Amino acid sequence: MTRQPTAEGTELRCDVLVVGGGLGGVAAALAATDLGAAVVLTEVEDLLGGQLTTQLVACPDEHPLVESVGRTRSYARLRDSVRRAHRGEANPGGGWVSRLCAGPADYLRGIEDLLEPAVRGGRLVVLTGHRPVALLPAARPVEAVAGAQLVDHEGRCTTVRAEVTLDATETGDLLGLAGGWVIGSEGSRPHGEEHAVGPEPDPLAEQAVTWCAAVRLEHLAPWSDDEEAAATDSADRRFSLDLDGWDGTRHAYRFFTDGPDGRPPFWSYRRLVRGTGAAVPGSDARIGDVICLNWAGNDYAGSGLVADPDDTRRLSRELTLDFVEWLRTRCPRDDGGVGYPGLTLAPDVALSEDGLALAPYVRESRRLVRPDALTLHDLAPVPGSQRARLQSDAVALVWYHADLHARVGHPGSVYAPTAPAQVPLRSLVHPGRDGLLAAGKGIAATQVAAAATRVHPAEWAVGEAAGACAVVAIARGVSPGVLAGDALGVVQVQRALLERGSPVAWTADVADDDPDHDLLQLLLVHGGCAGARRLSLDLRPDDPLHPDDLRGLQPAAVVLGIDPVSASKALEALGPTATPREAAVALRPYLPDQPRLPETTDHQRSHDTDHEETE
Repeated sequence: MTRQPTAEGTELRCDVLVVGGGLGGVAAALAATDLGAAVVLTEVEDLLGGQLTTQLVACPDEHPLVESVGRTRSYARLRDSVRRAHRGEANPGGGWVSRLCAGPADYLRGIEDLLEPAVRGGRLVVLTGHRPVALLPAARPVEAVAGAQLVDHEGRCTTVRAEVTLDATETGDLLGLAGGWVIGSEGSRPHGEEHAVGPEPDPLAEQAVTWCAAVRLEHLAPWSDDEEAAATDSADRRFSLDLDGWDGTRHAYRFFTDGPDGRPPFWSYRRLVRGTGAAVPGSDARIGDVICLNWAGNDYAGSGLVADPDDTRRLSRELTLDFVEWLRTRCPRDDGGVGYPGLTLAPDVALSEDGLALAPYVRESRRLVRPDALTLHDLAPVPGSQRARLQSDAVALVWYHADLHARVGHPGSVYAPTAPAQVPLRSLVHPGRDGLLAAGKGIAATQVAAAATRVHPAEWAVGEAAGACAVVAIARGVSPGVLAGDALGVVQVQRALLERGSPVAWTADVADDDPDHDLLQLLLVHGGCAGARRLSLDLRPDDPLHPDDLRGLQPAAVVLGIDPVSASKALEALGPTATPREAAVALRPYLPDQPRLPETTDHQRSHDTDHEETE
């Protein structure tokens, strides 16, 4: 799938440059190419997929409704592809942290299959093993971004010129080049967030990074007496299976069986591969199981990836190797004694040479600085409601606890509840460098809020939103910043997303295959549904409208770009028992046309310049 430059000084031109091939970057490239753009997608690692592949966290952190709503159609297709590879098994790895644990190779194949039509059709060039080193300035306006320069592993430079550039890197590398970013805790003073580390900012308080490992159970035999004594004498005593919980209590775990207070086993927490060997007595574990080792024991919070990348990478790897050795030699066994010498690293599952992940698991990125950044207050439930407050410029959905691991200098963890919420378009737009959008973890959100938006389906949804925003802006002939500041421009981005099955509102009873899901969601977001419908996740599209709903339909229709006369005509024809669906059907003929790119552009033809394709 990848194309590599043949010589120093290669230059490419495209509509959209996506820097970062993790979940946000893949989703952004997929959305932009589906909407007709020519895209270059780059990634510093040699494989795409980020959290699910190179970081080894192939057990996605998801919300309770993910099987039916609240995720994009393309994310659902990725999940379906993994299950098809395992003959429809719902959770192939059987890990209890996620509904769909599987090997990184399964997710990598799914990602490549999603992108392959765009690569084959000439709309997408993928450059792996490339890191960004500079942003390209636009001729005007001043400070605008017009692409980037990248360097591959051999030091060869590639220049990519683009109409819009997206930062989907794991640590906000383009934001680092552009300026206007924050890392660590903003402090509680600016936004009144109780889970900030203190009243004042602490830019060094980055969340812990984890260098995950794939660990296989080869056998259950204990150490011999001599071996056990030697292991005990040399074992590192920093580790434990038990955890200091976010709720202030000590959480007790056993290795293969339920803990004393009923907590499920450590071993199956992030199990990726079910073994086919003998069963472990009293457990669903089997010889041959492979887990992703991602536990508090190998969370490294001694320094941050942004503040001190080299030491953080080295020390986090060493910590994980020490933890593996402790599990092998000193960990209390369920059957008495210590250590499981049958544990080995599994390079075949990790897609690496040593069984460690190819890259560290990143929980925190540089984030855009905006006065209207997303905060935990935006993710909290409205009193008396099942959802967070509605955002009129919503372009992505999120629902996950604010999951803050230890921060540098602040060892406590946070697991704060949230409600089904939305990510606004403004959070993606760099306020000082037009032409640059955040397409992953780097959106304008506080550290506490970003602890909820960083998870797999949310990062994917943000990427899709950034890709759609870029294409609509190009088709309109305006910058993303101008587009995001225009009410009709926001609606056009929302419509582009809804057309491809990317929801912008939580509607538990209206799935993306409902023929009216797009207008029903738009009406909800823009005030056409009021009262109980705004409080519940169920829109009840076929129940009669409330008088409050009727009063909101006319102004909502105008926001959607329907002229007032046509909106009045359509709505006046509705009977007294009309439903939201009937209102949507009546308004649909009056929706203005969407801006679209031409089917073929000069940018697309330029993709073939100075490149040769390699599989």
